[in-house]
Amino acid sequence: MKVNNFNSREELQNEVISLIKTELQRTEDCKHAIMLSGGSTPLVIYNLIAEHPFDIDKNAIITYSDERYVAIDSPENNYFNTLPMLQALKMGPGNVINVKTKNGLEEAANAFHNDLKELLNEGSIPLGFLGMGTDGHTASLFSLKNVAEGEGRWSIPVEKESPPHRISVSKDLLNKVGRLIFILTGEEKKEKLDVLLNNPEAIPAGLATIDHPNCEVFYCA
Repeated sequence: MKVNNFNSREELQNEVISLIKTELQRTEDCKHAIMLSGGSTPLVIYNLIAEHPFDIDKNAIITYSDERYVAIDSPENNYFNTLPMLQALKMGPGNVINVKTKNGLEEAANAFHNDLKELLNEGSIPLGFLGMGTDGHTASLFSLKNVAEGEGRWSIPVEKESPPHRISVSKDLLNKVGRLIFILTGEEKKEKLDVLLNNPEAIPAGLATIDHPNCEVFYCA
């Protein structure tokens, strides 16, 4: 797995913005999606895009790596937090595949699975971004068991001891993403980054991406 080290967070942010812009503007005859991750570091990037919007291809799609099982207008909702960017880019419902949390947890995961299945039948996900927690989780795959539970599915429900529960993409879905990039910032991520690189089977983030042929890390302390 290649690690790209950046001298500053601004440099990292600008590179991610450039990748997002290039993919959203790329002209395709079929749907082509970017998978976005939640978290504080990506949110800064999404807000920067909202401040400096650009035209996009009509077939460009935004989707998400995971979602908290909360109301769609909750500040904990990943989709809600990207709304300023989506609105600035004039991306309507036809350009967005998000988790619908108004129904039950399993229903939400099944609906997201079906939406992703339709996307992959009609198009592709050339680019995706992930975060990684200091516990080694990625998306909402918090355990090695969560990773295994996703076999044969694009999305799974993840029940937590303490709510909110989650809906997460699966390892199988991650393997369908053309280029997969972990965005990691902070010295506190160094320990788990070392595990990700050298003992990936030990943590969910590593096990979920171990078979991916084009996975890399963008890192800035």
